[in-house]
Amino acid sequence: MKWNLIAKTGFYSSFIGYLIFILAEYARHGFVSFIFSPHLFLIAILVFGLWWGLEGNYQTNKFSGLFSWLGLLLASSILFIIVWKEGEVFGDSRVIAALIAFCLPTIVYKLLSSFDEPE
Repeated sequence: MKWNLIAKTGFYSSFIGYLIFILAEYARHGFVSFIFSPHLFLIAILVFGLWWGLEGNYQTNKFSGLFSWLGLLLASSILFIIVWKEGEVFGDSRVIAALIAFCLPTIVYKLLSSFDEPE
């Protein structure tokens, strides 16, 4: 059980660190990439994610559903804003591309969570 918590903490802290550095790089180009590549966090995310997944001891609480939907809403909103701001290349299809980006986190979440259901 102790190892499961270490893997979970490592995964979440690597993932959050990656998001923070990517957003900092997006806000001011070169702010992070001149020092190191923020994509190095992906190695830690992969290692800790596999370790946590192989442990197989998952615990959920009554708030996990609420937090997952709030996280999906936040991720969807961020993707919508980024695609809308940077979507001039799409021309008239900018609205459609932004709406697809808004729906993408929910679709991925539903597809990945469907593997957990017993058949």
